[in-house]
Amino acid sequence: MAEDIESDFKQIKISRLTLGLIMSVAVTSGVIVWNAAQVAGRISELEQTVNRVEADMGDLNFETDPTILIRIGDLEEKIDELASMDHNAELMSRIAELEEWHDELDRDNGEEFRWEIEDLHHRSYAFEEALRSRTWGDEILREFFGW
Repeated sequence: MAEDIESDFKQIKISRLTLGLIMSVAVTSGVIVWNAAQVAGRISELEQTVNRVEADMGDLNFETDPTILIRIGDLEEKIDELASMDHNAELMSRIAELEEWHDELDRDNGEEFRWEIEDLHHRSYAFEEALRSRTWGDEILREFFGW
């Protein structure tokens, strides 16, 4: 029974493209979560600063400049916007985009991509050989590549 389970697991194969796609989704998710945590930290620091300024201004007995009050009001509105923002929306849209890209690559089975890379390789080889057929081109390539 245990040998059957072990042989079943050995038969599972995942392509490198799928693993790469999974890793890119994981890295993208990590970056977005990290950035969201940084933004949340900045928002909380900004909110503490605004509260401190308001408390300090309440202690003072002179009139405050209206432009400062307008600016504080704008900052409070921005804080409210950032607090109500859906942080997962960007992540979900990127995941959907990656899934579409994966489906597209899976549908083509990579044949077109391989053909394009081989074509680029042959073109670069032909270009290099054309340059090397001239003495000035050969000298330039030796100087640039060092061989």
